[in-house]
Amino acid sequence: HRGKAQKNLKVFCLLFLWYCGSFNIQHYDREEFKTRDLNQLSVTVTGSPTPKVQWFFNSTKLTSSTDCKVVFAGNNHSLILPYAGAQDEGEYTCVASNVHGETTCSARLHVQPPSFVKKVDPSYLLTPGDSARLQCKIKGSPEIQVTWFKNNKEICESNTHRMSFVNSVAVLDILEMKVDDSGSYSCEAVNEVGKPPSFIRTLEPAEIVKGTNPVLQCEVAGTGPFEISWYKDKKQIRSSKKYRLTSQKAVISLEVSSFNSADVGEYECVIANEVGKCICSATYILKGQWERENSTY
Repeated sequence: HRGKAQKNLKVFCLLFLWYCGSFNIQHYDREEFKTRDLNQLSVTVTGSPTPKVQWFFNSTKLTSSTDCKVVFAGNNHSLILPYAGAQDEGEYTCVASNVHGETTCSARLHVQPPSFVKKVDPSYLLTPGDSARLQCKIKGSPEIQVTWFKNNKEICESNTHRMSFVNSVAVLDILEMKVDDSGSYSCEAVNEVGKPPSFIRTLEPAEIVKGTNPVLQCEVAGTGPFEISWYKDKKQIRSSKKYRLTSQKAVISLEVSSFNSADVGEYECVIANEVGKCICSATYILKGQWERENSTY
């Protein structure tokens, strides 16, 4: 899912130099806000002499910039994030201090990656001339961008293909269907939090020469960092003298040392990030094994 990721957050607390009041975080339903509503953290500070108020993000001091604004009016202080994205996720702290001491309040901003609440129906049976409506429901932090594909090729708006994304529901209408409209349709939702992993190149079955060091490889697209796991016959593989696990940019590799009969089996690569995961697998045998097994029949 691609675009500006955003989570609306308002924080209210009362700060005293000798006491920090309750710190309440209110999360509002997405329908209550427009896509580009501001994220505002607000506090009321009292004390004598007048306290100095500072804002921090993950322990780094914040000052007014294009990314955030620090404002105050009387005892009311606010930190405004115009368009919060994935890079803004973390802990925000307000520190009030004077000669008598200091007190703090903190809140955490969470940006939610997109996920499908209701998926597209798996199959439709229609006749030429019919109209079809494909729809799914998506949740996540805006701004979510939705793209529809037919047989992995992006669909563009036209007189016969109409698309909308309203109230978290993505819709593709196909008018007056023709035989050429038959195929596999998919919906992709992207925001700044990231894009789920997908394979550009998957593992391929192979016959391995005994004693060699084969390298099993696949290539992945999506938003890192990735969590990568390898399995042989459903049992997880750990890095060792036998197995060397590496990843370089988009290429994920598993090197098997001195391949022998014990290494024959199904190998599986699982790649995950905060948004989703993908899996590919292939079977590897010793070279000549297939001929030997079939010659016994």
